Amino acid sequence: MSGIRVYIPVDAGDLALLADTGTIDTAGRFGYAVTAPLLATLPEADRDEREYAAFLDAALAAAGAATRSASAPALRRRVIASADLPSGAVEETGAGTQVRLTGVLQLTAIAAFHVDASPGGASEDLLWYDVSELPEVLGLARGVDQ
Repeated sequence: MSGIRVYIPVDAGDLALLADTGTIDTAGRFGYAVTAPLLATLPEADRDEREYAAFLDAALAAAGAATRSASAPALRRRVIASADLPSGAVEETGAGTQVRLTGVLQLTAIAAFHVDASPGGASEDLLWYDVSELPEVLGLARGVDQ
């Protein structure tokens, strides 16, 4: 089974679950990846350019992640989890880079986190954090600068 890199907007509640249980249920949620519609739109682009387009779409979606659930802690910064998933764990929606996730996201599938450098999410650039830095990422998502 081949894999796919998926960029998944997450909030502080998701990060807390990852820290506590090592998993979050993402069934029915959206992620962003290189899809057939993206390939059709950017036929001359290389792999990195296509991945970056999917990443930017995830960054836009992450700005609204805190409003997804009224019970979720407020997201102080955009956070994206970059995960390598089996292709069967995602379904293309036909809407650009958007994919629907079909199951549970394991912490072990996450390659990195990407977090706004400062609150507010004004920049396209997000900082890279190793998955081992989950506690720091959780603190940043909760608005606690460490």
